[in-house]
Order: sequence, then C-alpha cells, then structure tokens
Amino acid sequence: MARAILSRRPVILLDEPVAHLDPPTATAVLTDLLTADRSLPGPHPTIVMATHRPEGLELFDEVVTMHRSA
Repeated sequence: MARAILSRRPVILLDEPVAHLDPPTATAVLTDLLTADRSLPGPHPTIVMATHRPEGLELFDEVVTMHRSA
C-alpha cells in the first residue's frame, strides 16, 4: 500500500487490503493510508477500495454498496 501511495498514480485500487487483520488494526491501517496520502504535496489520487468488511468505510468520501439481486 505504501508503494501505491508513493507512486503518485491518479487512481489506486485496493482489493481487500485489510482482509487478514483484526478490526482495530484494519481501521488503523486504513486511517494511516488515507492520512499519509493527504500529507503528501501535489494532487491526491482517487482511492477505490473493494471490500466485504465495514472497517474504515467511514474514512472514505463515498461508499457504494452492491447487492446481489435474485
């Protein structure tokens, strides 16, 4: 994740980045990730996270929930 942030790409896609972490650690990692990005100079990337977990969702500007239809 750090390498992705430091790459300065315009869009970063995170696929289950905290899948194997306990909830408090998952939230801390996502908080650090988003805070680190905001502290770097220049344009900030759009960060898209695909996840099944609720931890850290409150840190994002927008959350899209997808449901399977029958």
